[in-house]
Amino acid sequence: MSALFQACRGAGVPMVMIPGWAMHRKVWGGWGDALARRHRVCCIELPGHGGTPSRPGWTLPDVAARLAEAIEAPSVLVGWSLGGQVALQVASNHPEKVAGLVLIGTNPKFAAEGGWPGMAVETLRRFREGVETDVTAALNRFLSLVCQGGDGRGLRLLRRNWRALPPPSLEDLLQGLRLLEEVDLRPVLTGIGAPALVVAGEGDVLVPLEASRRLAAMLPDGRLLTLEGGGHAPFLFHPEALQSAVAGCFAGADLARGQPSR
Repeated sequence: MSALFQACRGAGVPMVMIPGWAMHRKVWGGWGDALARRHRVCCIELPGHGGTPSRPGWTLPDVAARLAEAIEAPSVLVGWSLGGQVALQVASNHPEKVAGLVLIGTNPKFAAEGGWPGMAVETLRRFREGVETDVTAALNRFLSLVCQGGDGRGLRLLRRNWRALPPPSLEDLLQGLRLLEEVDLRPVLTGIGAPALVVAGEGDVLVPLEASRRLAAMLPDGRLLTLEGGGHAPFLFHPEALQSAVAGCFAGADLARGQPSR
């Protein structure tokens, strides 16, 4: 598997930002700019997204291995949605590279099963079929779902940022959806020792708030931050609150040991 594209800027505590399904480095917008004023920020692209070449059949362990290779020093991993699953996989497989986790709109198992809160398997399947039939319409609908629970400004901002780069390849979009349908990271959570901030938008229609609560509870050093009206992309609606929370958790990171100070 080829290396993952990354764009780095700033200085300070290293933060690696991993966007979600169908997203790329530009979607972080002003919040990413604010982080780069205080931290060494590296924005990673998933296979077939942004500057990373397409990779048929890529898996979460594949991406985690390449990301671990790219990280020069223990870093705070900032993962959004599918990117949060990548961050959890890195923390499980390569703990020496992880100083902390910020997990935004992340469900360790996106597909609902039994009593686990998530998206209905049939809903995920229908959405995948929609991408196969009319990818443009499906992506526009997805952007609207991401911002549901917020105001129209957030959707306009996300659309503008998302259109700054070409859309991902269809093959890589479909592979990402297959992973969201199939991946279950719940068994590895109790073995992840890195401090973790789980960020949930109260109005998120893609990841139930209860899933975020359970994720924070299952991580040995997890805490939950719930933001009102943030939808699935709370960093677009509450950048200042999120900036303060991240600074409070990781501003004093002891990178030599790979652990944030408490």
